[in-house]
Amino acid sequence: MERLLTTNIPSSTGIFGCCTDISQWEDDDISLRVAASRSFLSYDQPSVLEMIAFPEICDCHTKDLFLYLRNKMLQMWHCYPQTEVTLKNVLEELSSPYDEPLNYPSRRVIVIGAGIAGITAAQQLKNLGLDVLLLEARPRIGGRVSTFMKSLNTISSNHSNEEQIFAELGASSIYGALSNPLMTVIKQFEIQCNPVLLDSCALYNSSGTAVELSCARLIERLFHNFIYASSYLSNTKNIFEAKGQMLSLKDAFDIMLKEEEYILQARRISFLQSYHNILKKLQIVQDSMVIIKNEIQCMSQTYKHSKEMTGGTDWNEEKIVKKDIAEKCIRKDIDDAINSYESLQMRRETLRQAIEKFKRDKPRYVVHLIRRAMV
Repeated sequence: MERLLTTNIPSSTGIFGCCTDISQWEDDDISLRVAASRSFLSYDQPSVLEMIAFPEICDCHTKDLFLYLRNKMLQMWHCYPQTEVTLKNVLEELSSPYDEPLNYPSRRVIVIGAGIAGITAAQQLKNLGLDVLLLEARPRIGGRVSTFMKSLNTISSNHSNEEQIFAELGASSIYGALSNPLMTVIKQFEIQCNPVLLDSCALYNSSGTAVELSCARLIERLFHNFIYASSYLSNTKNIFEAKGQMLSLKDAFDIMLKEEEYILQARRISFLQSYHNILKKLQIVQDSMVIIKNEIQCMSQTYKHSKEMTGGTDWNEEKIVKKDIAEKCIRKDIDDAINSYESLQMRRETLRQAIEKFKRDKPRYVVHLIRRAMV
């Protein structure tokens, strides 16, 4: 019972404006559901990890009791995330006979790696009463969280000043604030976060070349979709393995990347087919314009030659009338051809605009950029 009651699972707070008030509704079914949901846990079913840690909850009555205690503790913690939910606090909320503590022998645990995960795990285990030894190979802690500091001497108004310059070499950004446990930690320590605007923050690939903004947005959206999908599979669907092998986050990413590549290739094939059809239409229009242009030139020469002809002694009134009628017919054919040519010009311009739009909207092959980032 002690290991059960002293377990707290961090979750995001302050993201849903009304959820904080709901969490404060004592013993309300809705508040317990919200507490479980905000902790990425099912309200009425234990997770796979909980079943492994507490196999005794397979019994129906024990499972219901476990779920109530777990959801109740989560509700208490979400109401005041700055305050630790201790065993004493939980016991005060429970009625007899569940308020009797059990004593377990102390265990010693070794945590390897003093990164953010190792430090957090060591602190949590220590809070649970275990004897913790934290090992780190490097002469500093923090893991990927590393800040480079350099002092610069500046001279201003005949005074020498020392200015500190900071640069983050590793993890420095929080991706996704929704139900992110780090947001709860930030609230606990009252840390101010500065939003990073993608429009004003350049993104560079592994070769040092700046990635265009539209492509960067696609990469960001795809990365967030992968994160949310992985969280959904593990926390909601309890899917942790494939073909009998445990899945790491990288394994899950590889599977989703292959699926994304398949979808992208299908989109590229459809795009190329549509693009080819537009080019064929443009070619037909341009060929028709060349033919009509040649016809206009021939008819213009015929019309000009007819106009230059002068009547001789053998020209009678009938020949003159026929000549005038022929010239009017040629003139009408020229006008009709010019109208057709102008219509084809408009059609050609429309197709060219469609081609430019196709070029802008073509499927971008951003999957390989994410693969590089994961290496």
